[in-house]
Amino acid sequence: EIGGRHTFNDHWWAGAGFKAYRGDWFAPVERDDWIYTPSARVGYKYDDHLTAELTYSYDWTYSAIPNTEGRDYTRQLVWLSVQYRF
Repeated sequence: EIGGRHTFNDHWWAGAGFKAYRGDWFAPVERDDWIYTPSARVGYKYDDHLTAELTYSYDWTYSAIPNTEGRDYTRQLVWLSVQYRF
């Protein structure tokens, strides 16, 4: 897993990351899957109390076991988080 974040000024920041991980199960289950997930985010700090962040990630999976196409998939996730601190 690798990632980074850059702060542009007192209000804006952006970041990106990439994660790759493997699932290797033991008998009696026969699975050998890889999952790759790049992501990007941008954030805004309004003041010391209110911040917001928009995040996007993309999952791409690959199964190393033949004839298991049902385990191969892609998905996109987008979410917005808002935080208010007292």
